[in-house]
Amino acid sequence: MALRAIATAALAAFCAACSKPTPTPPTVNPGDPVTVTGRENLAWSQGASSLADLQSVGYYIYIDGQKQAYGGVTCRDSAAAGSFICQAPLPKMNPGMRALQLTSFFVTTPDTESAKSGTLQLNVQGIVVGATETINSSQPHASSAPAAPAKPVAWPASLRKVADGLDRPVDLAVTPDSRLWIAERSGRVRVVRDGTLVPDAAMTLDRRLIDSLVSLAADPHFATNHFMFAIYTERSQSGHSFVIARFREAADTLADRVVILDNVPASADARASLRFGPDGKLYAAFDDGGDPRRAEDQASFNGKVLRLNADGTTPDDAPRKSPIVSAGPASPRGMAWHPATSHLWLADAFAVGDIRWGSSPESVAVLQDDLLVATETGLTRAQIERTNAPRLGAIRELVRNVPIRAVAAAPDGTLYVATDTAIGRLQ
Repeated sequence: MALRAIATAALAAFCAACSKPTPTPPTVNPGDPVTVTGRENLAWSQGASSLADLQSVGYYIYIDGQKQAYGGVTCRDSAAAGSFICQAPLPKMNPGMRALQLTSFFVTTPDTESAKSGTLQLNVQGIVVGATETINSSQPHASSAPAAPAKPVAWPASLRKVADGLDRPVDLAVTPDSRLWIAERSGRVRVVRDGTLVPDAAMTLDRRLIDSLVSLAADPHFATNHFMFAIYTERSQSGHSFVIARFREAADTLADRVVILDNVPASADARASLRFGPDGKLYAAFDDGGDPRRAEDQASFNGKVLRLNADGTTPDDAPRKSPIVSAGPASPRGMAWHPATSHLWLADAFAVGDIRWGSSPESVAVLQDDLLVATETGLTRAQIERTNAPRLGAIRELVRNVPIRAVAAAPDGTLYVATDTAIGRLQ
């Protein structure tokens, strides 16, 4: 038996006069309970005026009444006018009978969640990572069948490729001389100079001691001091821990490492972000180290945003003489400031600032009044409202159906993005 889930959203009603638009709740025809292995995609129909409008819609999924963000959604055209076929992998669930419900919301107004859909009854036979089958709403009386083999993802026409053959880029930094610095998860830093990837790595961290490179930031005075900062994780007696280190650049290489902060516990999927703020101070956001209780512990740097001098010391003007400036996300994915308002946009696993995001954010950047959000499903540009900085206006897709792992804005306004293996420049 197959499962039918039809979600619709009244996007046409979204207008400037609607202060809190509420999307139409997803409509579900549950039918009989469906047996799944955990590898399936859940597919449904989504009403919208265009595919671009769907970027403004996010989803929550309730599993036995427990709410969580539902990311990884992709959509395509359908035969019916004003309707699109959307799908996403089933979330990880424990074996047994499970009840699923869907809701929708506009990402710019996440507090206007729709009513819950009907209940989908699933008999989960196992937990498997990675979807290979689709529970297809277009065939309500047929059993789900294995999906066709995935086709290679075409390089987006909106991107000009500037480097290829990279190993899981996780962060990008642009220096005043227009060089692009690429942090690879494996611990290497690569450089693009004059549009060409320099053959030799600028730095390769010792894999016997280092687990992964996480974030990269150039000193605001790089032109004179040539300092580059990085967060990486290293093995420790208690597991894994974050380290902030400073390096000096010379002739496209990074050396002279100086550790300025260490021994901050890291989670298994280590997430942290490192950026210099408008005040010239170094800001670092660390994940919760795999223990949510650390975020509530004021003696712990986990789940916090720190403000530091460039040498790792606490600024003299810090309240309570602590580098902690705020509670941060449990899994930080990026930081960026809006220059006109100095508002900090901080990305978490399913949110950017206070706004829930439809797909998992991987990185954020700000260019003038635009917030750029890199996600597992592409790159989105959202207009920042100057009179209400924590809110966003119009949202538009710039890149679709390609996982974007990092985004950076150069001083001249050029936008760079990283996929799993390449770097592109937005045309």
